[in-house]
Amino acid sequence: MNESYVGDVGDFSKFALLRRLSACAGQAGLHAKTAVLWWATRVGGGKGRDGRHTGYVDCPLFQRADPGLVEALRAVQAARSLASLEAASLLKNVCFHREFIDGAEPRSARERPACRKVWLEGARRSASGAQFVFFDPDNGLASCSVTRSQQRAKKSVFADEMGRVAEASQTVILYHHATRRPVAEEVAWLREQVSRALPEHGAPRVWRAPRWSPRYYVVAPASDHASVVDAVAETFRRHEWSRILEEMA
Repeated sequence: MNESYVGDVGDFSKFALLRRLSACAGQAGLHAKTAVLWWATRVGGGKGRDGRHTGYVDCPLFQRADPGLVEALRAVQAARSLASLEAASLLKNVCFHREFIDGAEPRSARERPACRKVWLEGARRSASGAQFVFFDPDNGLASCSVTRSQQRAKKSVFADEMGRVAEASQTVILYHHATRRPVAEEVAWLREQVSRALPEHGAPRVWRAPRWSPRYYVVAPASDHASVVDAVAETFRRHEWSRILEEMA
């Protein structure tokens, strides 16, 4: 997560999902804690209109779906910092891991894998005790063309890293930015990769946020949270929510 994107439409969809998970867990009698792993990077803003999709705060569809979230993110857009996003009280019981994955100084290709391993250990400690663990890299799941020694690896999570950070008792939520693959092909790939990485979790469920800049959210439920994820899915099937977050078949 780069601060250039704070307040973008992606923040609405990610927090809408996390808020529904938390609310449905509460309704089920579970006092759930969410760990948000920002996957923070020091790289500059993206190309084109990346990070500029902020007009959703004036869109009636989003205002009807979650007016409180819209207004909170409207205020965050003025500062565009992770600190302001964390201070917006978008989740009731939450912890954040904001350490930069690329470290304080640029690293050589030889140093990057070891530094990444240290960062992941810190992320694991931050996530300890949480019921929901959200991975928020800029690009999402790493493709086969990305290696841990490359500078661009900082913008992705490798499938095996999810299993190194999260425990079987924790539900994993992954952000993944849509690529140029056909939708069905990308969804199948995401499910396959996450299933292999988290074999003790339930079957991954995938939601697609199609508005402006498409993105996916993959949820791999812990066994104790299956009914909670079912309740979230039911919520998003109602009314107009499916136009914002659509579950993939």
